[in-house]
Amino acid sequence: MTVTCPACSFRFNETAKADRSTPEHRRYFGMIKAAFDNWPIKHQFQPLDSAALRIFLQCRAGAVEAIQAPTGQIYLIPRSIEYQKMPHNQFHQLHERVSRIIGEVIGVSGDELLAKQTGVA
Repeated sequence: MTVTCPACSFRFNETAKADRSTPEHRRYFGMIKAAFDNWPIKHQFQPLDSAALRIFLQCRAGAVEAIQAPTGQIYLIPRSIEYQKMPHNQFHQLHERVSRIIGEVIGVSGDELLAKQTGVA
C-alpha cells in the first residue's frame, strides 16, 4: 500500500523497508551539523564532531540497541539509520525526536535551526 508522509509528502510503500525520503535524510544530517555548529559550550556533553553529536542525539532519542558483553555489562549503541534498516516512518519519528532534543538544549528546534542557517523556510 502506498502512503504519503504527512510531514514531507514523500510517497512510500509502507511494507517496503527500502523506501525512504532522500531529502529528509539529507535534512537530518544538515540539522545535526547545524546543531553541532551551535552546540552550547557549557553543555555537559561536548561532541568532537557532528558524527559524535548524531550518536549522542540518537541515543537520547531512544534509537538504540542493547548489546550485552561477555562480562554481563550492557552497552547501548545507536540503531542503524541505513535505508535498508530503518523504514521511512521510523526515520521520520527519529528526525522529529532529535529535532525536539536539539530544541531543548539550544532553545530552537533542529528544523528551525537548520532553516535559519540555510535561509530556507
